[in-house]
Amino acid sequence: MIAACQGERVLELPEKGHAIWHFLFFIQRANFCLKGDRWDIDFCDFVVFLHKYDCELALQLLIEGVAGMPVEYAARPLLLFLIGIHAERYPLCARALDMPPQCWGDTPADSRPPNVGDLTVSVLHPLAFSRNLFCRLPQDFLWALLHLPYQAADSADQGGLGDRFLSLINYVV
Repeated sequence: MIAACQGERVLELPEKGHAIWHFLFFIQRANFCLKGDRWDIDFCDFVVFLHKYDCELALQLLIEGVAGMPVEYAARPLLLFLIGIHAERYPLCARALDMPPQCWGDTPADSRPPNVGDLTVSVLHPLAFSRNLFCRLPQDFLWALLHLPYQAADSADQGGLGDRFLSLINYVV
């Protein structure tokens, strides 16, 4: 079982067969459609399951499947970020944060695939998370995101968002 929102709500981890079905579906389709808040709970449970039971190969295939999504698919960086958090792979979070703006869906809405929505780098700000997704993030990560500077990282001495995120996470954990 996975506790969310400090015990206010408890989510059942899918049974192993159900999780394997999810895995095969994700890998085969490489298609994560945003349908309200439902997708993030299923996806997070799935990543937690793979991490908890040391399904390293399956987790790596999932990472490669998400990373290989088309650039215009706006959910790709957020999904990589979620994998990084729930599988405790912080460099993957940094990699997602360092993706160029076009990876975050900063393209005209009519050129996006259907069901993608308007995700931009602003979705990584805690105030922009959906309620269900917000409940899934550990408090130390929320603290780090809250204190992450969001100005453009054009100057060489500032480093990218990913560098600053990693330094904050290293400070927190």
